[in-house]
Amino acid sequence: MSEAFYIQLGGVLEAHANRAFLREKTKSTVKAVETARRDLIHFGGFEDCGSAYEGYHAEAKGAHTQAVAMKVSAEKNYKAKKMAFIEAFGDPARAALAERLGVEATAAA
Repeated sequence: MSEAFYIQLGGVLEAHANRAFLREKTKSTVKAVETARRDLIHFGGFEDCGSAYEGYHAEAKGAHTQAVAMKVSAEKNYKAKKMAFIEAFGDPARAALAERLGVEATAAA
């Protein structure tokens, strides 16, 4: 295989790892929003600290929105890199992805 093959393969694998990381980050932000919402319901009505819990909830929702946007961008990036790699190198690319990512060679397309 050529050097370009391994460079593009590395790019696809990096995009795959980034996508997996952002999926986990999105899951953790969902939990943070749920926790902040629960706290807001329980403690948001108090005069001395209610506004703080409103702020925590808004902050958690903002972090979740940002994580979702980053995840969508990472998904698009991964798909684009994977398709470019497969189009450039064909069956060897499919086999390399199947070997390294644990997907079927026919499903790599």
